[in-house]
Amino acid sequence: MQQEPRKWLIPVLLSALVLGILFFFWTQLNKTTKAPVVEAPAVTEPVVDDQATYPVAEETIIESAPRPLPELDKSDAEIAGAIVGLFANKDVGSHLASDNIIVRLVTTVDNLTHPRIAERLRPVVGLDGQFMVDPVWSEDEDANEFTLSPANYARYDWLISQLNSVDSEQLAATYQHYNPLFQQAYTDLGYPDSYFNDRLIEVIDHLLATPRVGEPVKLIRPHVLYQFADPRLEGLSSGQKILIRMGNQHATVVKTKLRELRGLLTK
Repeated sequence: MQQEPRKWLIPVLLSALVLGILFFFWTQLNKTTKAPVVEAPAVTEPVVDDQATYPVAEETIIESAPRPLPELDKSDAEIAGAIVGLFANKDVGSHLASDNIIVRLVTTVDNLTHPRIAERLRPVVGLDGQFMVDPVWSEDEDANEFTLSPANYARYDWLISQLNSVDSEQLAATYQHYNPLFQQAYTDLGYPDSYFNDRLIEVIDHLLATPRVGEPVKLIRPHVLYQFADPRLEGLSSGQKILIRMGNQHATVVKTKLRELRGLLTK
């Protein structure tokens, strides 16, 4: 657990998950106002969803003419506009990375089940906030144990409100339209024989399995960074730790949204 102020833009990550964006959204960020430059991957032919466990449905919106997809390495402006359009507060757009958005989203989603996230590829930037803990004082007034401060949960209030503003059906439709680009990015990531939509569902199920923890959540600080005192919690994935850090109340809201999105993507 990082001591430095970071935060996971859950709504953008959730949408990211499902939009090829997901939630989840919720990447804990370093204090930074500019996204690092990432070399765009080579363009490859998207994989056809004929053997996927959860094939992506055809777009159900009837249009006078099909909307052509941009090339992956030229998709940032269009996908940024599509993401911002999903949220009630358009300030969300100021926190999106400026380049390789789909690549960053796909990489972050894939990393949510791993111990750490590739922060240089995070899809959101510029969120400040101090990670807050409460010291547990020993008899000699030397704090050697800590608890996760309830005040820390309030840092996620705005993010959760933005998540609730997203229409799930619109999100699913947007994801369906841009799925070939998410699939291409996933193929370029090193999964030529796998389907991003399957991975997305797998990650959602993994996040839904995050345990509900008793509060206060105990922490230790063996070196510079804080860690969960419970080895079982410290051994959880990066995505599950994000849910625990935001508190049970916020985590319940996120899980409810994830179940709703999962239902739309697998029906």
